[in-house]
Amino acid sequence: MIRLVTVIVLVGLLALTSALKMLNIQQDSRRATLQSIAANIHTMSELVHTKAEIGGALSKCYPDSSEELSKALENKKVSF
Repeated sequence: MIRLVTVIVLVGLLALTSALKMLNIQQDSRRATLQSIAANIHTMSELVHTKAEIGGALSKCYPDSSEELSKALENKKVSF
C-alpha cells in the first residue's frame, strides 16, 4: 500500500514538473516569435528608408539644414 502511494506521488510530481517545463517552453517560443517579428519590421523599415534615400525621396521631403528650409519657403517650392 505504501509503495502504491509512493509511486502515485512520484508520478504526480513528474507530471507537474513536465507540465511546468511545457508552459515555459511555450512562453519562450512566443517570446522568440515576437522578437523575430520585431526584427523583421525593423529590417523592412531600414530597407524602405534606404530605397527612399537612393531614389532621392528623403532629400525632396525633408531639408537637410535650416538654410535649405528657408530657401524652400522663400521660393514656395515646398512639396509634400
